[in-house]
Amino acid sequence: MIYPVAIIAITTLFSPSHKAIDLGWVNTPKEELYSMNDGVVEDIYYISDGGNVIKINYGDGYISYYMHCSSFTVSIGQRVKKGSVVAYMGTTGHVSGPHCHLVLTYYGEAVDPVRHVYVATWQSVSSGTSDYNLLYEKEEIKINKKKSIIYYIKKFISDIIKFFTNNKKE
Repeated sequence: MIYPVAIIAITTLFSPSHKAIDLGWVNTPKEELYSMNDGVVEDIYYISDGGNVIKINYGDGYISYYMHCSSFTVSIGQRVKKGSVVAYMGTTGHVSGPHCHLVLTYYGEAVDPVRHVYVATWQSVSSGTSDYNLLYEKEEIKINKKKSIIYYIKKFISDIIKFFTNNKKE
């Protein structure tokens, strides 16, 4: 998955009290927001704090929510390709300035996008964001490998528990 902006300027990091990252407005008055991966637009709606929101389901456990959008270029149910324009950054909802509040969930749990997303070759990183140890495109393989290693560790532990549960002496 890629970041939903061309120039990555993280203004607020993920934390226990802020389960998202904020991406700042650094380019043009109509800052484009891109689909992070191939997926389906699951919903478009408005909430008072988050403003205009687009929800994209990528079908692999990941769902993204882009908040504070000014407008959308897609509709509910539409299939989108990684890197296609889906919305424009804005100031809707409760904000102090134009930005994208990016929430990323993995099987329903909010996760830090910085640990799950990579910088594509066509994207650039603003100077203030370069300290955040971002992953770059070639490292997407590491993300996928890490996920598969975690899967096999969980499966191994589960198999051991089943073995000892089924072979208990009474």
